Amino acid sequence: SSDLPCGVLADRLGRKRMMLSGIAVFTVGSFIGALAPSPAWIMVGRTVQALGSSAYTPAGAALLIAAFPPEKLATAIGVWSVTGGVSSALGPSVGGFVIDRGGWQWAFWINIPIGLLVLLIGPRVLGETATDRTKRMPDLLGVLLIMVGSSAITLGVVQRKTDPGWGWLDAKTWACFALGAAILVWFVQRCRTHSNPLLQLDLFRLS
Repeated sequence: SSDLPCGVLADRLGRKRMMLSGIAVFTVGSFIGALAPSPAWIMVGRTVQALGSSAYTPAGAALLIAAFPPEKLATAIGVWSVTGGVSSALGPSVGGFVIDRGGWQWAFWINIPIGLLVLLIGPRVLGETATDRTKRMPDLLGVLLIMVGSSAITLGVVQRKTDPGWGWLDAKTWACFALGAAILVWFVQRCRTHSNPLLQLDLFRLS
Protein backbone atom coordinates (compact mmCIF):
# COMPACT_ATOMS: atom_id res chain seq x y z
CA SER A 1 0.00 0.00 0.00
CA SER A 2 2.96 2.33 0.55
CA ASP A 3 4.60 1.57 -2.82
CA LEU A 4 2.30 4.00 -4.66
CA PRO A 5 3.06 7.12 -2.59
CA CYS A 6 6.75 6.19 -2.52
CA GLY A 7 6.70 5.94 -6.31
CA VAL A 8 5.24 9.43 -6.57
CA LEU A 9 7.80 10.70 -4.05
CA ALA A 10 10.57 9.19 -6.19
CA ASP A 11 9.31 11.17 -9.18
CA ARG A 12 9.09 14.37 -7.14
CA LEU A 13 12.36 14.08 -5.17
CA GLY A 14 14.55 12.03 -7.51
CA ARG A 15 14.60 8.28 -8.07
CA LYS A 16 18.26 7.82 -7.18
CA ARG A 17 17.80 9.70 -3.93
CA MET A 18 14.67 7.69 -3.10
CA MET A 19 16.33 4.37 -3.86
CA LEU A 20 19.38 5.08 -1.72
CA SER A 21 17.18 6.39 1.10
CA GLY A 22 15.12 3.19 0.95
CA ILE A 23 18.27 1.05 1.06
CA ALA A 24 19.46 3.01 4.10
CA VAL A 25 16.15 2.52 5.90
CA PHE A 26 16.11 -1.19 5.02
CA THR A 27 19.66 -1.57 6.38
CA VAL A 28 18.67 0.15 9.62
CA GLY A 29 15.74 -2.25 9.91
CA SER A 30 18.15 -5.15 9.46
CA PHE A 31 20.30 -3.82 12.32
CA ILE A 32 17.23 -3.56 14.55
CA GLY A 33 16.13 -7.10 13.71
CA ALA A 34 19.59 -8.60 14.16
CA LEU A 35 20.00 -7.03 17.61
CA ALA A 36 16.37 -7.59 18.67
CA PRO A 37 16.12 -8.63 22.35
CA SER A 38 12.51 -9.79 21.99
CA PRO A 39 9.94 -10.79 19.33
CA ALA A 40 8.42 -7.32 19.55
CA TRP A 41 11.69 -5.77 18.38
CA ILE A 42 11.89 -8.29 15.55
CA MET A 43 8.52 -6.97 14.38
CA VAL A 44 9.85 -3.41 14.61
CA GLY A 45 12.85 -4.37 12.50
CA ARG A 46 10.68 -6.05 9.90
CA THR A 47 8.37 -3.03 9.78
CA VAL A 48 11.32 -0.71 9.15
CA GLN A 49 12.58 -3.09 6.47
CA ALA A 50 9.16 -3.01 4.80
CA LEU A 51 9.19 0.79 4.75
CA GLY A 52 12.63 0.78 3.17
CA SER A 53 11.58 -1.79 0.59
CA SER A 54 8.52 0.30 -0.30
CA ALA A 55 10.86 3.21 -1.01
CA TYR A 56 13.56 1.51 -3.06
CA THR A 57 11.46 -0.97 -5.08
CA PRO A 58 9.53 1.50 -7.31
CA ALA A 59 12.52 3.85 -7.47
CA GLY A 60 14.78 1.00 -8.62
CA ALA A 61 12.30 -0.02 -11.33
CA ALA A 62 12.08 3.58 -12.53
CA LEU A 63 15.90 3.89 -12.63
CA LEU A 64 16.08 0.70 -14.70
CA ILE A 65 13.57 2.01 -17.22
CA ALA A 66 15.39 5.35 -17.49
CA ALA A 67 18.83 3.71 -17.92
CA PHE A 68 18.07 1.79 -21.14
CA PRO A 69 17.05 3.03 -24.59
CA PRO A 70 13.64 1.88 -25.84
CA GLU A 71 15.09 -0.82 -28.13
CA LYS A 72 16.88 -2.51 -25.21
CA LEU A 73 14.28 -1.91 -22.52
CA ALA A 74 12.35 -5.15 -23.11
CA THR A 75 15.54 -7.20 -22.70
CA ALA A 76 16.52 -5.32 -19.56
CA ILE A 77 13.09 -5.80 -17.97
CA GLY A 78 13.14 -9.48 -18.96
CA VAL A 79 16.53 -10.04 -17.28
CA TRP A 80 15.35 -8.13 -14.21
CA SER A 81 12.15 -10.20 -14.00
CA VAL A 82 14.00 -13.50 -14.39
CA THR A 83 16.53 -12.48 -11.76
CA GLY A 84 13.73 -11.57 -9.37
CA GLY A 85 11.97 -14.87 -10.01
CA VAL A 86 15.12 -16.91 -9.44
CA SER A 87 15.95 -15.05 -6.24
CA SER A 88 12.40 -15.56 -4.95
CA ALA A 89 12.67 -19.29 -5.64
CA LEU A 90 16.10 -19.64 -4.04
CA GLY A 91 15.43 -17.27 -1.13
CA PRO A 92 13.67 -19.72 1.22
CA SER A 93 16.30 -22.43 0.72
CA VAL A 94 19.25 -20.06 1.13
CA GLY A 95 17.59 -18.36 4.09
CA GLY A 96 16.91 -21.68 5.76
CA PHE A 97 20.53 -22.74 5.27
CA VAL A 98 21.86 -19.47 6.70
CA ILE A 99 19.55 -19.63 9.74
CA ASP A 100 20.39 -23.29 10.32
CA ARG A 101 24.12 -22.51 10.30
CA GLY A 102 24.22 -19.21 12.14
CA GLY A 103 20.88 -18.69 13.91
CA TRP A 104 17.84 -16.57 13.09
CA GLN A 105 19.80 -13.33 13.59
CA TRP A 106 21.66 -14.02 10.36
CA ALA A 107 18.44 -13.57 8.43
CA PHE A 108 19.02 -9.89 9.27
CA TRP A 109 22.83 -9.71 9.45
CA ILE A 110 23.21 -10.98 5.89
CA ASN A 111 21.44 -7.88 4.54
CA ILE A 112 23.71 -5.36 6.24
CA PRO A 113 26.97 -5.71 4.21
CA ILE A 114 24.92 -5.76 0.99
CA GLY A 115 23.08 -2.59 2.00
CA LEU A 116 26.29 -0.82 3.01
CA LEU A 117 27.94 -1.82 -0.27
CA VAL A 118 25.04 -0.39 -2.28
CA LEU A 119 25.16 2.84 -0.25
CA LEU A 120 28.91 3.09 -0.91
CA ILE A 121 28.84 2.37 -4.64
CA GLY A 122 25.35 3.58 -5.56
CA PRO A 123 26.02 7.34 -5.45
CA ARG A 124 28.88 6.86 -7.93
CA VAL A 125 27.28 4.55 -10.48
CA LEU A 126 23.58 5.44 -10.41
CA GLY A 127 22.36 8.33 -12.52
CA GLU A 128 19.72 10.70 -11.19
CA THR A 129 16.57 11.31 -13.18
CA ALA A 130 14.75 14.58 -13.68
CA THR A 131 12.23 15.37 -10.97
CA ASP A 132 8.56 15.88 -11.72
CA ARG A 133 6.79 17.96 -9.10
CA THR A 134 3.54 18.13 -11.06
CA LYS A 135 2.42 14.69 -9.87
CA ARG A 136 -0.01 14.72 -6.97
CA MET A 137 0.52 12.60 -3.91
CA PRO A 138 -2.17 9.95 -3.43
CA ASP A 139 -4.34 9.97 -0.32
CA LEU A 140 -1.89 9.48 2.57
CA LEU A 141 -4.69 8.93 5.06
CA GLY A 142 -5.88 6.12 2.80
CA VAL A 143 -2.42 4.53 3.04
CA LEU A 144 -2.63 4.69 6.83
CA LEU A 145 -6.17 3.29 6.89
CA ILE A 146 -5.42 0.23 4.79
CA MET A 147 -2.23 -0.47 6.75
CA VAL A 148 -3.95 -0.23 10.14
CA GLY A 149 -7.07 -2.10 9.02
CA SER A 150 -5.21 -5.04 7.51
CA SER A 151 -2.78 -5.12 10.46
CA ALA A 152 -5.65 -5.34 12.96
CA ILE A 153 -7.20 -8.29 11.12
CA THR A 154 -3.80 -9.98 10.82
CA LEU A 155 -3.24 -9.52 14.55
CA GLY A 156 -6.52 -11.27 15.30
CA VAL A 157 -5.52 -14.19 13.08
CA VAL A 158 -1.98 -14.74 14.34
CA GLN A 159 -2.45 -14.14 18.07
CA ARG A 160 -4.16 -17.51 18.50
CA LYS A 161 -0.79 -19.12 17.68
CA THR A 162 1.03 -17.41 20.56
CA ASP A 163 1.37 -18.83 24.06
CA PRO A 164 -1.14 -18.69 25.71
CA GLY A 165 -2.93 -17.11 22.76
CA TRP A 166 -6.37 -15.57 22.56
CA GLY A 167 -8.32 -18.25 20.71
CA TRP A 168 -10.91 -17.73 17.97
CA LEU A 169 -13.76 -16.97 20.39
CA ASP A 170 -11.82 -14.53 22.56
CA ALA A 171 -13.25 -11.01 22.75
CA LYS A 172 -9.90 -9.48 21.83
CA THR A 173 -9.74 -11.55 18.65
CA TRP A 174 -13.17 -10.40 17.54
CA ALA A 175 -12.35 -6.83 18.57
CA CYS A 176 -9.40 -6.93 16.15
CA PHE A 177 -11.62 -8.28 13.37
CA ALA A 178 -14.31 -5.66 14.02
CA LEU A 179 -11.81 -2.80 14.21
CA GLY A 180 -10.04 -3.93 11.04
CA ALA A 181 -13.29 -4.32 9.13
CA ALA A 182 -14.55 -0.90 10.25
CA ILE A 183 -11.31 0.77 9.19
CA LEU A 184 -11.34 -0.96 5.81
CA VAL A 185 -14.94 0.17 5.26
CA TRP A 186 -13.77 3.71 6.07
CA PHE A 187 -10.94 3.24 3.55
CA VAL A 188 -13.35 2.19 0.79
CA GLN A 189 -15.65 5.11 1.56
CA ARG A 190 -12.70 7.50 1.42
CA CYS A 191 -11.65 6.06 -1.95
CA ARG A 192 -15.15 6.86 -3.24
CA THR A 193 -14.96 10.53 -2.23
CA HIS A 194 -11.28 11.55 -2.37
CA SER A 195 -10.08 13.43 -5.45
CA ASN A 196 -6.91 11.31 -5.72
CA PRO A 197 -7.65 8.02 -3.92
CA LEU A 198 -5.10 5.32 -3.21
CA LEU A 199 -7.33 2.75 -4.92
CA GLN A 200 -9.40 3.52 -8.00
CA LEU A 201 -12.68 1.71 -7.32
CA ASP A 202 -13.68 2.08 -10.99
CA LEU A 203 -11.23 -0.74 -11.76
CA PHE A 204 -13.64 -3.19 -10.08
CA ARG A 205 -16.68 -2.20 -12.14
CA LEU A 206 -17.88 -4.52 -14.87
CA SER A 207 -17.98 -2.85 -18.26
